[in-house]
Amino acid sequence: MMKLKIVGYHFIVFFFSVTFSSAQVQRQAGLVRGTPYNGNSLEQIPFTERKTEGSFLLFEDWMQGDLQIKPDRIIENVPIRYDLRNDQVEIKFKNDIKVLNATSINQMILYAATSEMKKFKSIKNQLFEILVEDKISLLKQTTITLKRPDYVPGIDVGSRNDEVVKKINYFSLIDGQLQPINLNKKKFAAEMKQYEEGIGEFLKSNRTKLRDEYDLIKVFLYLNK
Repeated sequence: MMKLKIVGYHFIVFFFSVTFSSAQVQRQAGLVRGTPYNGNSLEQIPFTERKTEGSFLLFEDWMQGDLQIKPDRIIENVPIRYDLRNDQVEIKFKNDIKVLNATSINQMILYAATSEMKKFKSIKNQLFEILVEDKISLLKQTTITLKRPDYVPGIDVGSRNDEVVKKINYFSLIDGQLQPINLNKKKFAAEMKQYEEGIGEFLKSNRTKLRDEYDLIKVFLYLNK
């Protein structure tokens, strides 16, 4: 009698195991139930793709320019783009794109369609745009960070995409010393007073906005007068 009970117990366990396994086999991974995609695979649902908003390029369009490569080679009149993310300069030549590390470049000059010239120089192995080149030089550098998605599904708030955030920093170059510029008027005037006594009055009388690049250029032209 005991043997029959044991055999019966094993039969029941085996039956439910087979039934559960069969159910698992019948359940397809990624099968969608419910309208409007009932019976379709997960691959057929048009999910929103995750994207990257913004650009890693300093300028979106190719710009004609000249390059001076270390130590003394020169490449003239070629289409150029500057990839900020990888710190590389791209050159378009004969239906191909050549890539140079920015650290290998001494100088880069770009010519905009408006006949405006943008000049970049390597300082401490970094490329800076030269806004004012004189005894007290004004330099500009654009950096990027990648802002990750902050979407909160429960309240449907935030962004689903990565976002490229560009930040502009300004520097002074005096006697070979590179210094970040403090855009607070009082602090800026205190730092620059040693070069021009009247800088504070100049800022005040001209209602200068140091965060406005055009105004900042005028200030450095004044410092070099």
